[in-house]
Amino acid sequence: MNRALTEAGAKLEQNKYIYSSGVLPTETCSDLSNHLFDLHRQGNLTQDEQCPSSFSIYGDPKFETVLQDLAGKLSATLGKKVLPTYCYARLYQNGEILHKHKDRPSCEISITVTLDHDKSSVIWPIKMGSQKNIFIEKGDGVIYKGCEIEHWREPYKGQWQTQAFFHFVDAEGPYKDHAFDKRQSLSSVGKTESNIKALTGSAYFANQCDDYHPTLEVSDIHFSEEECDRIISIANNNYSEKASVGSDYEGTYEKEVREVNSYSIPISSENDWIFDRIIKAVAKENSNKFKFNLLGIIHGLELLHYSSKTKCHYSWHLDTGPGSSTNRKLSVSVQLSDPETYKGGELLINDGSIKVGSLKRGSINIFPSYLLHTVTEVTEGDRWAIVIWVHGSDRFK
Repeated sequence: MNRALTEAGAKLEQNKYIYSSGVLPTETCSDLSNHLFDLHRQGNLTQDEQCPSSFSIYGDPKFETVLQDLAGKLSATLGKKVLPTYCYARLYQNGEILHKHKDRPSCEISITVTLDHDKSSVIWPIKMGSQKNIFIEKGDGVIYKGCEIEHWREPYKGQWQTQAFFHFVDAEGPYKDHAFDKRQSLSSVGKTESNIKALTGSAYFANQCDDYHPTLEVSDIHFSEEECDRIISIANNNYSEKASVGSDYEGTYEKEVREVNSYSIPISSENDWIFDRIIKAVAKENSNKFKFNLLGIIHGLELLHYSSKTKCHYSWHLDTGPGSSTNRKLSVSVQLSDPETYKGGELLINDGSIKVGSLKRGSINIFPSYLLHTVTEVTEGDRWAIVIWVHGSDRFK
């Protein structure tokens, strides 16, 4: 008899997918990825109709040894017993497309894990039931109900990415007879990180300014024009999605409220310089002005493209709210575009009177997340900006 579902199991039933960190150790991922390349060199990979430009393998013993081990861990994670069916692995190639589809019964519950990828490009995101890009970091996975939720990937811009798909069925569900994918056994039988960018800047501590009214502050720390161009170029090898409205992880696309294309800038060594510049600016302004209890940046930045072609804008709103947005303390907007190249797209903040965000290229605008603000419609050209929220470990203080 299945145990009561865990919180993760209940969320999977409700949302049809959940993101799971640390599914496999990075060393295991590298080993499996290298094994896949070895199989390719030996001519042991095939091409299938679903992804004809790429190379794949079904039921490889090395992969199915991992599949067998994951069955017990997944059962504990979900609070229900699952049975392994099969493992499928792919070496994706440039230009590949994974069309929108649902899976067959042997894939009732699946985990897709990124093993490794071409370091000159960002990870190829997957979409699960919506236009939201899900970037699965190396060793992480998405647990999903493949028979119930459509999933797909848009054309791949990188050179290669190795991916493993571990498939299971509910031991008491309608597809339990698909255990081992209706084989006698698995082919392996008998064979052998929370990203938190913490705030630094203790050198910026200053005496409390008791009469200070928290409002928009423009930092004297900024990005150069060359650095702005470098940041904007991140979009060239990345994948956009419609920016959402709501909490950090469960927002929704509402065109009338917010229309803008968003690119993810993840926390990584190659992007550290961008995060560090913003963190330095926030630490200084917080020490001198805001005095909020801050934890830091807990997720990637949003690189936003406001285009006049689609009348991009963001209506009046607050950045605080229920869920994970409860602890947002400071909102940050970095102006990346030359204001002479577009019209509209003003950042306006209401602190009792209307303040206008700095249009100087590379400037870092910082303001309390509880203040109403808007980005007016871009009527000509294109505006690029970074936005991020700095969280606290407690509620607002």
